[in-house]
Amino acid sequence: MRPIFALTRTPYDSYADYHTLVKGAWKDFCYVDEIKMSEPVIYIVSPINGEFRPHIDNHRNEGKKCKILWWNLERPPRDENHANHKKTAKELLDRYLDYVVVSDQWYKKTYYADFGDRILYCPMGIDKVLCNDPWKEGHSQYSFTHMSYVWGRRDILNQLPNLFGNCWGEERKRGLLRTRFMVNVHQDQFGLIEPLRFALAASHGLPIITEKSFNLFPYDDVVVADYNQIITVANGCAKDGYQKYAEMARRTYDKMLNQFGFVKCVKEMCDKL
Repeated sequence: MRPIFALTRTPYDSYADYHTLVKGAWKDFCYVDEIKMSEPVIYIVSPINGEFRPHIDNHRNEGKKCKILWWNLERPPRDENHANHKKTAKELLDRYLDYVVVSDQWYKKTYYADFGDRILYCPMGIDKVLCNDPWKEGHSQYSFTHMSYVWGRRDILNQLPNLFGNCWGEERKRGLLRTRFMVNVHQDQFGLIEPLRFALAASHGLPIITEKSFNLFPYDDVVVADYNQIITVANGCAKDGYQKYAEMARRTYDKMLNQFGFVKCVKEMCDKL
């Protein structure tokens, strides 16, 4: 079956890189309100917002031949009310979806273990559409970036010196190419990886310094630190010779572009359905 990404018409800054990958690398896409239930294709939806359910409800009597996947790039609720979160996922699977896709192996194997083969795993690979030449600016102007919304437990990121702050568009691309390290702190105490942020770092040639996670696969070539030590560890990396970290970033770039390229991973997942 032909995979088609179904995008929301509502723009979300946090999904900008996902849209770039879909439109620039995969290229076969439509919008949620263009999903045709009677077409024998695979629709991949992300995120699920107010556009999705009404469209499916209005067209569910057309004779469903398609398969609908939700690529869940969101985290569970911060209040740890996971029973309700899983109940919502079950309701979506019962009424609207064929599968849920996640890009964190712990999310699939442990959190969603009760859902069996209705949960799929697909790494968030990269493509040159995100950045064609990660090393053209030298990564020498800024020491750190985090590319995240700073609040709550992420307030510690404000302690990083010589920081390139969160932004979007061409300003972000130029800044990333002039920055040495991506520092990743989880939004909450739940140790899921941040697939889009990791993909952003990998595609722009930044070595990753990250808070501990349950399962970092496929990002095994990163610097890992406890939450209360991550600023100290980051500053220590900045004082070390940068060459070994640049080599780390290049290995990660090559791995995520080739072994786990965006198009390759999506195709392999859909070919099994």
